[in-house]
Amino acid sequence: MNLHPEILLHPGVPKPLHGLAPRVVLGKAWWDKERAEAYKLHDYHCFACGCHQDEAIFREGMLEAHEFYTIDYKAKRVTYHEAVALCHACHGYIHSGRLTAMAEKGEVSESKWLAVIEHGDAQLASIGESPKLAPTLHRVEDDHDWPDWRLVVFGKEYGPAFKTFVEWDMEFNGLPRNRKK
Repeated sequence: MNLHPEILLHPGVPKPLHGLAPRVVLGKAWWDKERAEAYKLHDYHCFACGCHQDEAIFREGMLEAHEFYTIDYKAKRVTYHEAVALCHACHGYIHSGRLTAMAEKGEVSESKWLAVIEHGDAQLASIGESPKLAPTLHRVEDDHDWPDWRLVVFGKEYGPAFKTFVEWDMEFNGLPRNRKK
């Protein structure tokens, strides 16, 4: 089996495209098929650490699909390439910013947060890589660039789910967009 722990260094999608993903724009039926194909392609093993779905770390019998992108910060384009099978721990490590926010809100225990981070750090150390640093060095919070970001899926471009950073911030850190005080 050919492992790829380097995927744990995959950067997070820039904030203008939070809430927008291939599974959102192409629908549940497409996503269900895409992730089933990813699990089969990887022989029901985690692409990063190699654990089998029956021993998937922190969630027995469960693999998760991760959307693999390339991100061009100059062109403000996030291009979808494929879905890859990951165990719950490796997937949580890739999304460590979200995981950390959930831990800070008490939605994830500190022990689970630490176990995910230690697992990911160990996978990276196995290939001589340093631990992932969060948050990403490429922060997008400047409203003047916000509307220029695009998600590219099979050649079609989709604009931001949020019009401004303030709107994003209200969704994730304040009141939901469609709710009044």
